[in-house]
Amino acid sequence: MNCPLCQPQSGVVFEDDHLLVIEVPGAELPGSMRVIWKAHAQEMTDLSPVERSHCMRAVCRVEDELRKTLSPDKINLASFGNMVPHLHWHVMARWRTDPWWPQPTWTDRKPVATTPMSVSLRGHLGDWASLRDLAAPVRHAVFVEEQGVPAEEEWDLADRYCRHVLIEDSTQTPPEQAGVATGRLLPNGRIGRMAVRQDHRQSGLGGWVLHRLMQEAKALGMAEVSLHAQEHALGFYARHGFVAEGPVFMECEIPHRQMRRALDDL
Repeated sequence: MNCPLCQPQSGVVFEDDHLLVIEVPGAELPGSMRVIWKAHAQEMTDLSPVERSHCMRAVCRVEDELRKTLSPDKINLASFGNMVPHLHWHVMARWRTDPWWPQPTWTDRKPVATTPMSVSLRGHLGDWASLRDLAAPVRHAVFVEEQGVPAEEEWDLADRYCRHVLIEDSTQTPPEQAGVATGRLLPNGRIGRMAVRQDHRQSGLGGWVLHRLMQEAKALGMAEVSLHAQEHALGFYARHGFVAEGPVFMECEIPHRQMRRALDDL
């Protein structure tokens, strides 16, 4: 038979005589792995006790590695095989800020929440895949072009499981430049990538983004948020209740300080 899992697999990270571990091609979240039993067997009970033990040890090793490298909030395990005669386990890293949490990744992603701000301005809260086309140009203009941050340091895997806020200005042309302010919330409560286009500063947009991210953090059950503030922005964050702690440190060759804010009074 023409079995797709009998064919050579891409993204192989481990292989032995009985099974292989692959990173799922095209997965929307990082840390989406698959442990595939090579011989045709649809259920765990089709395997011998020794084979079952070998398979589950591999699943646990993958889970352990994902926990060490990605620090997810949860690991989802699922055994499928309805369409192919191969037992295989999905091992998936999950975060409370990802687009499906707390539902499985095969359900509908959370819809983008939109808030009218004025006649032309709209604020959006959502995932990276939904907001990237407008948010990415804002970050590129502010961090890469204006501040000289290397492009390879600006983009990371965390974007795919963060919650993002974007402010859109419908009067901007061309339409792909309609994004004017953005920021993101990581699952550990850290706020980052706060950026406002130069021609829209001093208009309160950064404060709106920051407040919306804090609201989302509180809705997710976080007791506090933190951020790495550029030195010139310390006053801005202080006005929003953040308190600086620790010494100045360099990040992307720019001086920063750690700041923190409790959310109990939000």
